[in-house]
Amino acid sequence: MQTTSSQPDDEAAEAALSTRITELEHQLSHRNDDVVKLEHDITKLRKVLRQTMKHVKNLEEANKSEALSQWSRASTPALVDSLHPSSPRPLSTALSTAPSSPSRVRSSVSKQYAPSSMSSAVSSVSSVSASSIGHPFRHVCRIYSILRRIILTFLLLVNTPQHMAAVSVGPMIGISAKPTVSAKRCTAPALSYEERTAITKKNHDKQAELDAEIKQWFDDTVALSKHLSDKFGKNADYYLNQMFSDALKLRNSRQPNAYNAWSHHIAKEANEASQASPSNLLNLQQEKIDDYYDLTEEQWEQYVNELVDQRQSQSTSLRTTQRGRTQDVNNICGKIVDLLLGLKQCVGIEAFFCIFRNSPDFHMSPRWYFTLEQINQYLATMIRRWEIDKIGAMAEAFAIAGCDYMNLLRNSKLKGAFLKASIRNKINAMLIKITGNSKAVMNYTSFESEIVLRYQIQLIGWTADKWTNPSKLSNAVAPLQQLLDAIENGACRFERLASHEFTTQKKKYDKDVAAGRVAQRKVRKDAGQKRAPKARVAESSSDSGSDSNNESIHPSKRSRTGTGDVDEIVAV
Repeated sequence: MQTTSSQPDDEAAEAALSTRITELEHQLSHRNDDVVKLEHDITKLRKVLRQTMKHVKNLEEANKSEALSQWSRASTPALVDSLHPSSPRPLSTALSTAPSSPSRVRSSVSKQYAPSSMSSAVSSVSSVSASSIGHPFRHVCRIYSILRRIILTFLLLVNTPQHMAAVSVGPMIGISAKPTVSAKRCTAPALSYEERTAITKKNHDKQAELDAEIKQWFDDTVALSKHLSDKFGKNADYYLNQMFSDALKLRNSRQPNAYNAWSHHIAKEANEASQASPSNLLNLQQEKIDDYYDLTEEQWEQYVNELVDQRQSQSTSLRTTQRGRTQDVNNICGKIVDLLLGLKQCVGIEAFFCIFRNSPDFHMSPRWYFTLEQINQYLATMIRRWEIDKIGAMAEAFAIAGCDYMNLLRNSKLKGAFLKASIRNKINAMLIKITGNSKAVMNYTSFESEIVLRYQIQLIGWTADKWTNPSKLSNAVAPLQQLLDAIENGACRFERLASHEFTTQKKKYDKDVAAGRVAQRKVRKDAGQKRAPKARVAESSSDSGSDSNNESIHPSKRSRTGTGDVDEIVAV
């Protein structure tokens, strides 16, 4: 009876198990289909990746950026959009609606998709293979995202101009060391006179004992150096140098003295006289040591200056090769960056700099560096037309022109206007300097009364044909340049008037005014008469549309037809 009653239960369990197995097989078949589709898509994307890398290599070799850009715009966006039909904004739409400017295309694409670097994306794809995917639905988004970033990064590389200024930014996160805190000085205990005297005597005795020990050690060292000199045949100072410095130059350079300068001079003369082989410096010093003691102070100074010039020429000599110049620029830029980053961590500063060439013989794009990338973004937002490429190119052109603005002007009119403005500015600067009044302004029309008699000064060395405002002078470049040179070298300047000179000048001016030889300001024709106050124009209210308000306002020259709620304004 028990076996019969349990048989229906076993059949029901077997039927349920069979149904569950059928469902699992059905789900597994769907999973296999998805894996096959995923492998097909990954194969397609890898093919696109290989084509992309191939064209990037061709671009680097043949510099065919235009053809590569056309290929990328024609094929890549359509393929990416087909793989991601659910994208909120397809890439092909973004590229078709974007402007033709490469910088704006890069900006719109980067804001929408934010691609990472090409190398990181390629390494990520290589780490994920279709055969190793156990859960395809969990990894499909990751694979699509990585390959999508590769293609978008390739588009950015294609649309990047070839000749742009190199821009570098500092690290976003800096590790600050423990701040250096000065130790607080302990308060000295109050001591009596006897105690201070005993401490002083003890310190003197201790220092005397230490000096005696050091002297004994030094005497032994000198004796040892003499022994080594007698044994090995070199100067004793050579062995002292070996003992104290261990042949290690702890400093980059040392100040030249008369002996070193004289040694450099005789070695240079010997090498120039004998081109076969260099001379032995020790032998030269021993042979000509008497000449050294016969030198005068002027000769010592001459030899020292000669050695200093030689060292400076070695450190600041012009590099003749492009590679040597580039290496120098890279080394100096690295040192500047290290100094700025260290100053940023220690003190708390932000900085940026631009380096550009001043010679057409050296080929280098302007280099920009920002300790923080947001500085460049802020300046581009707040300053109109802040374009570092354009600014660097303009500064480079001005430097190559010799930093002379006159070389950039095209005709004599522009050059004359520039010289006149420079003359006015320098005269105003001289006036402010001699008067001590930062608000002093030059007056050319009433020069005697407003400048000479007011500040008790006079202008000497004016080289122009007539005394007038520089803006009224001729545009001839030579006279204007002569006047500007006179101002710069001090030939044309302001000078203080002595007391008797000022008295004589004032009497002469008063006599000229009385005689009518000084042009006075014209008197107003209604001077002394009472003038009526100006009529105030009533402001028209926004609710009133009457023409009475328009009558008090000057009529417009042409009719303007309004739209919407704005009334039509017709000329009277």
